[in-house]
Amino acid sequence: MLFHWIRNKMSPVLSDRTILNYNRKGQLIETPLSLSQVQPNSIDLTLANGWKRIKAEYGQVLDPAKPIEYESGTFGRIFEETESDRPIYHIVHPKEFVLMASNEVLNIPNGIIAFVQGRSSIARLAIQTEQAGLIDAGFRGTITFEVFNQSEYPIKLYENMRIAQVYFFKAEYADRIYGKDHGSKYNGQIDPTESRLYQDLDR
Repeated sequence: MLFHWIRNKMSPVLSDRTILNYNRKGQLIETPLSLSQVQPNSIDLTLANGWKRIKAEYGQVLDPAKPIEYESGTFGRIFEETESDRPIYHIVHPKEFVLMASNEVLNIPNGIIAFVQGRSSIARLAIQTEQAGLIDAGFRGTITFEVFNQSEYPIKLYENMRIAQVYFFKAEYADRIYGKDHGSKYNGQIDPTESRLYQDLDR
């Protein structure tokens, strides 16, 4: 796996102490963190209130060379659960694919790279949470999660639940950091962000 290669080739992986020092300066993760998110060598990313999914009819052929239409919404409550202290959630139905985003805004300085992977506790529910994986120096924005329910039953995902982990590694300084050229098409993303593959094919 790419993560294991990075762990073996890039040294060192940052510790909780170093990550929190960067955090206080608005770097690595510029949004406030709770202690429950802090692991010895990683930070848990939490789920923001919002989703986006492809809007298409069954059997429709999608063309990645053109912008694809998406529909979006926010988490809610089932009508029986009206108590104000109830968590807000979104139900991911069997075989449903939906985009979601982290609450946390990453802000990666030159000389650092990040790696994001889904939490095992989520995977054990048959929820697949793919994401960018490797995050280049210079990136700023939230992380978009590609969420897929692999099971045969609906599953609730709650707002603010810990859904993934991000690790930070020291790296050599780059001449061209992410966000400084035309190809940085996801820099600055905040909400769940749809595929912009068509921008590659436009060139």
